[in-house]
Amino acid sequence: MKKNLLFEFSPMAKCMKLLCLMFILLISFSYGVYSQNITLKMKNKPLDQVLRVIESQSPYKVLFNLKQVNVYKNVTIDVKNVKLEEALEACLTGTGLKYILQGRTIVITLADKKETPINGIEIKGIVRDKSGELLPGATIMIKNTTTGVITDVNGVFTIVVPQTGITLKATFVGYKSKEFIAEGGKEIIVVMEEEINELNEVVAIGYGTAQKKDLTGSVFHIDERLLSESAATDIGQIIQGQVPGMYVLTGSDAPGAEVQIQIRGISSIKGNVNPLIVLDGVPMPDNFNIGQLNPRDVKSLDVLTDASAAAIYGSRASAGVIIIASKRGEMIGKPRVSYSYNRGFAQLTSSINTLSPEEFKLLLFEAVRNSAMENNYDRIESYPGYMAIMAPGFFGEANTEWMKLLMRTPSKQTHNFSISGGVPEARYYLSFGYNENVGMLPNTRDEKYNLSLNVDMRPYKFLRTAISLKGDFGDNDINNQSLMTAASARPDLPAYNEDGSYYIHRYDYNNQTNYLSNPLVEL
Repeated sequence: MKKNLLFEFSPMAKCMKLLCLMFILLISFSYGVYSQNITLKMKNKPLDQVLRVIESQSPYKVLFNLKQVNVYKNVTIDVKNVKLEEALEACLTGTGLKYILQGRTIVITLADKKETPINGIEIKGIVRDKSGELLPGATIMIKNTTTGVITDVNGVFTIVVPQTGITLKATFVGYKSKEFIAEGGKEIIVVMEEEINELNEVVAIGYGTAQKKDLTGSVFHIDERLLSESAATDIGQIIQGQVPGMYVLTGSDAPGAEVQIQIRGISSIKGNVNPLIVLDGVPMPDNFNIGQLNPRDVKSLDVLTDASAAAIYGSRASAGVIIIASKRGEMIGKPRVSYSYNRGFAQLTSSINTLSPEEFKLLLFEAVRNSAMENNYDRIESYPGYMAIMAPGFFGEANTEWMKLLMRTPSKQTHNFSISGGVPEARYYLSFGYNENVGMLPNTRDEKYNLSLNVDMRPYKFLRTAISLKGDFGDNDINNQSLMTAASARPDLPAYNEDGSYYIHRYDYNNQTNYLSNPLVEL
């Protein structure tokens, strides 16, 4: 039995010996790599090139701020088989820079200045972008001085300041500079925003995102500020005139009336002019009303206007595509609460002029005379139409301005509340909006409520999950009557009886009793 056991485990023993040998060789190889010497012979070269050559000859990653290094254009160095530290000291001598070894990373930073306080206050913090990614190599400076540090590979910085309350400034290539106050006793989290120019704007293109300079199709990007700062409450009205080749037809302009958007004209013989609307990556149905969305919840809006959009979304994109991205939570630590209220009124730029009672009677007599002549009546007194208007009680004695009675001052009001925040593992954005639009005609009013919830979670580095919930509901009162009812009303008739009830005009013609409608009743 023992012999069999020895026979079975002898291959295992050989494997263990082989693994030990490989481990020893690996240690020896690693030691040889880390102890590799540096050889440089460069004359009047930029410092960043010298550092990259050192990086290529060593197992270390060299990290530096390009703005600090680019100052030194004429670096001359001639060393042979020297240690890494000696090579770094040789190329940094006289530059005002120093190196720091952190693990397998060489960080090039500003050398200590005399103005750096010896007995100051130590401020610690971390720098990341809005998505939570750490920013190694960001520069943290005391404002209006040359004293500063850069963040390590984990985005962490430590700086000594004379006192708390002074202003620090964070800079990083491709990001907007960020100023913040030095506070002792706690870790400061600095969140930096990308500095986006027109060519570097990131736009959605259906299968992902891309920068404008890399696109061949026609894409127009509408910024969040235009959507959030506009006084209009309908996205269709906000983007009107913002995209070449796109027409926004507002229709009747009644409260809540749906706008019609055309891109490159009518796209089918049936008159299908509605572009495809994609909301957070989900194509909406053909009858989706873009006016249902709250403009304050929209992060960005991209319009694909050329035929290449059909290659992404199919035939539904023949009339163009509008891609809408909603706001989502940001890693800003404490919750950010926002509330806005807008109130507005409107009025006609000029009055709508209608006939006075005298003008109405004069034109009516002229119409009756022309009608009598057309029917070959020699004497107008014998014409039935003349006898009808001359009947007692046909004309009234009032002077009613129907337009002023029918119209009222239209108004709008909006309330928007939102709360957002998050940590690297979870972000959230919750908003509630209320919009009321009172029209110029009676019984015209649109009331709308919007609710939006977006949650992004990252429980593991390799897993991201997102939940988006949106809902809107409201009440829309539509008056199908037009102002023609008031424009054609007789100004000689009153609107109300003496008791305050609506006046209905009654007259007799051809032995029949006839009634004229009251525009107020119809509306």
